[in-house]
Amino acid sequence: MSNDNPQTLATINPEGVGSRITATYWDRDVDVYSVFDHELKSIKSSAANSGLYIGFFGVAFGAMLTLLVVLLTVEINSPWLFASFVLCFVGSCLATLLLGIKAWLEFRESGRQLDYIETRSRSKKITQTVTALRVSSKEAEY
Repeated sequence: MSNDNPQTLATINPEGVGSRITATYWDRDVDVYSVFDHELKSIKSSAANSGLYIGFFGVAFGAMLTLLVVLLTVEINSPWLFASFVLCFVGSCLATLLLGIKAWLEFRESGRQLDYIETRSRSKKITQTVTALRVSSKEAEY
């Protein structure tokens, strides 16, 4: 942000309402980069894959915790049923580990692609004015 001193240009106090609305304007700098089509598609692909891996990581982690609680708290008399729960627990542990690593690698790769685009292209500074509305009343200020 280039301007830390906002300017209040308008204060509105509607009749019958116990609050006051203030419009505050800030100037800020925006960096604009030129991006090729294939770069944008690769970023989209990495971000989508990372999101999918994180989602499946959460499912596998939840299954792992659930199976661990079952194995620790429930007395299972059947050896086949106990072996099935242990096998599912080990499988969910492996899935959690592999999906977590894959999500981290995809996240890092998308960050590398963004850094490459940032260093390769020339940025253009654009200054624009941002409006923020603040509602203040006797009880609280938002």
